[in-house]
Amino acid sequence: MLRLLRNRRWICATIFPFTSSAGDDSNDKFKIANVWNSFISFTNHNLSKVENFWNKYEKYFYDEKGYPTKEVQSVGSATFIGFMTGFALGGMYKLKDVPQKHRDENQVTLYENKFVMQRDLQRKVELATFKGGFPFGIRVGLFCFFFSSISTFLYVYRNYTFDILNPMISGAVTGFLFKMNMGIKGSISGTVIGTILGTIYGCVTQFILFVTGVEIGDTYKAAANLMNKRRDLIKENVKKMSNEEKSQIQIMHEKNYKMREMVDK
Repeated sequence: MLRLLRNRRWICATIFPFTSSAGDDSNDKFKIANVWNSFISFTNHNLSKVENFWNKYEKYFYDEKGYPTKEVQSVGSATFIGFMTGFALGGMYKLKDVPQKHRDENQVTLYENKFVMQRDLQRKVELATFKGGFPFGIRVGLFCFFFSSISTFLYVYRNYTFDILNPMISGAVTGFLFKMNMGIKGSISGTVIGTILGTIYGCVTQFILFVTGVEIGDTYKAAANLMNKRRDLIKENVKKMSNEEKSQIQIMHEKNYKMREMVDK
């Protein structure tokens, strides 16, 4: 019995019944190499698919200058505006009870002076604004992101045509995504509410475009031109500053070189 317990192969076979013996190490290495090669080939195949997809649809994300297209910029602008609006609304809602709550909690508190009290109140206001504004801003920003992304995708997919159907479908899908965690009833209610809101948005937008005689692509293009001009100015300023730094470094290098020559002489 003791001899059996001392036998490593018997112990390993008891604890790990699916392990092979020492004589099959080469076979195990061959199997591991095959698995690794299949994994590498699978990864390369998927990467090639992603690369082909990106090469095919890259023009929908970036223009010839390497800037985001007007549709992508519209999605980013809508998401940012939604986040800032939600942050402001959430912060204002959370902020309305802070001064009264601060007075109720510090009626018998002795401050050194009124500036210390105002500093304490200001910190509570900032904290309440952040706590109330950030979560609500994230929710509104995500809602605007999904809505604008789906609407813009339909706009591009339908050969750059905009009508009430685009925001209607995007509102329905966005409402479904936001209420799907509440079950079937929540998903249905979210879809219905999203469809109604998307229809209202589409009707209002279509009416404004009809009155002004402007197409939705023109608004995308105007906003993109403003952002692209800003990017061009930033690039020009960066290039100008880099050239000035290079010239200054070159002048300093020449001065140091002349000083060394004078010291050597």
